[in-house]
Amino acid sequence: MLEQQDLQQIRQLISEGLAPIHEDISVMKGDISVMKGDISVMKGDISVMKGDISVMKIDIFDIKQEILSIKQELIDFGKRLDRLEEKVDQITKMETEDVSAMSNEIATLKQKYIELERQVKTLQQNHV
Repeated sequence: MLEQQDLQQIRQLISEGLAPIHEDISVMKGDISVMKGDISVMKGDISVMKGDISVMKIDIFDIKQEILSIKQELIDFGKRLDRLEEKVDQITKMETEDVSAMSNEIATLKQKYIELERQVKTLQQNHV
């Protein structure tokens, strides 16, 4: 059997061999504690980000609605422009027709004037 002194030496050797392991375990426990704190901070950050994402989703929805509204306004504006263009074309056509009618009327009046001048000359010659 082992003597008491041998047992004591074995215990001392085991204790000395386990001492660095106990130190490593102690350091690891500290690291785990720090990591748990980091995880808590990250969970808080994630909660804040989730809130930010919810706000962004609402903002994006609002922006999409505004874009749809602007698109509709552009479509309506385009339709109004088409109607205005049609009216301008009609006015231009009417003006062109009016100018042609006036030109014809002016030509007719010139012919009447020439005829009246000829008649005046004839009358003047007859009265002289």
